[in-house]
Amino acid sequence: ALGAAAKAGAGGAAPVGISDDLQKKIQAISKDLRKGRKKRKAADEGELALESWKESKSITLHSSSKPGVTALDVSPAAPRHIATGGVDKALHLYDTLDDAILAKGTGHSKRITDVNFSADGATLLSASADKTVRLWELPTETGPGASMTEKLKLSAHTMEVVGAAFHPLPECAASASLDRSWALWDLNAGALLALVQDAGAAGGYTCVKFHPDGLLLVTGTSDHLVKIWDVNSQACAACFEGHAAAVTSVAASENGYHLASASLDGVVKFWDLRKQHCFKTITAGGDGGVTAISFDPSGRVLAAGHGSGVGVYSVKGEDDAVANFAGNAAPVTALKWGVGASSLATASMDRTVKLYGAE
Repeated sequence: ALGAAAKAGAGGAAPVGISDDLQKKIQAISKDLRKGRKKRKAADEGELALESWKESKSITLHSSSKPGVTALDVSPAAPRHIATGGVDKALHLYDTLDDAILAKGTGHSKRITDVNFSADGATLLSASADKTVRLWELPTETGPGASMTEKLKLSAHTMEVVGAAFHPLPECAASASLDRSWALWDLNAGALLALVQDAGAAGGYTCVKFHPDGLLLVTGTSDHLVKIWDVNSQACAACFEGHAAAVTSVAASENGYHLASASLDGVVKFWDLRKQHCFKTITAGGDGGVTAISFDPSGRVLAAGHGSGVGVYSVKGEDDAVANFAGNAAPVTALKWGVGASSLATASMDRTVKLYGAE
């Protein structure tokens, strides 16, 4: 399967640009997403009784000779399925109910930095320190010997790729790199749509996520900034300052109103995207800073990985954590809420994925 993988952007291929048709598709899906969101109310979500949550499962994954789970995502289509990436360069698809590895993906030549499921759960994006992004088709026949099929190997960056994300329009994706660039990709054609070089990001990018509407791309930089970009024009739409160290993780609430950023300075900042200002700052991390953040689907609480533990914080309530989960023997690297906030999954350098939920 690897030999048949298409290459995009390799050899310095020039970006093809975003066509008028694609721009219209991006505008249309954004409009539909906003319309659908207004029909839902946070009250429909119910309250999270986080004080009763406990660790429900601890799963050991990836190589013991090169330990560390460095990336994690939960399938939006099948919440029992998680994808992980490791220091060992491998990808795992895991069933948390059957406690079984469903498939593995091999092909990256350095550690995995990010994984992201498509909305239908059928494909997976991975980013790696090997400077590439890869698109994988997940097998329908799963089991101990099953493999993910590498569909695309996307090469445009000259240094480590720190993140990759599907656009709400599943044929598009973005990536960002330590080389001070971010890229937009056409996954149907395997083509590089845009490559934005940002001389202002002195130490390069550290993380990347799409805003839920798909019109904006959010990036964090090693020189303490959060930069927001217009997807269609690739112009910088906003730049948020305030962190005192590298930004490690960014997250947008599902309602699209709020953005959170985490940093090695141990701080999480909450930003109002409509008013473009920081409305809350909490100190969550110790010496290792805050390494990963994730809003729950209602956008009312945020989980933050710091050191070997996780704190959950109210977006509009008290600054103190409403729940704390400890138990890792090494730093937490990634975390993600399950569909409907029924559970929280975390990954750590101690090779474990831990699941937390109501007793």
